[in-house]
Amino acid sequence: NDFEDLRLNIETDTEKIERLAFFTANSLGDAYAKETFRGELSKWIINNISKRPDGIPGYSMRMPFLLSFALPKIIRFFNVGHILGKLNYESIVSSSAGVVISAYSPNPLVWLKIGRLAERIMLHAWAMMELKSSIYVASIEIGEYAKKIQRVIGSGAIPQFLFCIGRMNNKKIKLTQRWHPRHKMIV
Repeated sequence: NDFEDLRLNIETDTEKIERLAFFTANSLGDAYAKETFRGELSKWIINNISKRPDGIPGYSMRMPFLLSFALPKIIRFFNVGHILGKLNYESIVSSSAGVVISAYSPNPLVWLKIGRLAERIMLHAWAMMELKSSIYVASIEIGEYAKKIQRVIGSGAIPQFLFCIGRMNNKKIKLTQRWHPRHKMIV
């Protein structure tokens, strides 16, 4: 980390990773309990064969092929937060490290730096050690969980981004689709 206004915590202690997993599972439960959240999220869920570059494919949530077509409706009308929370919990506790990037003064420029730092770590972990990464920001964005994470990692800075790296026991999942950079870059 060469950004002075960011703090990087790479937690390898299994108890701390378990706490991060616990907060993520609980925050997902809180989010999915809200109909407005489920309604908005259901618009972003896409089936396993969609070519749409925006959206969350069912396979990234471990949904079988046929179920991926019904998933948007299921999410919209039923609270599945406890199920997805459990799946996220299991993935996080199977990781080698929980990575938390925090900031003392969050703002759009700092958020850009956070993205750059996270990207560097994820790419380096894959290129050098073939470690997977998976993003888990629910506990950062929902309720008071960010403060709880702050206590777990012992940081004075405010947690802004959480992801895990390792050889997580999530089965071989294909990579999610991406926009080509030429469609998103502003020159």
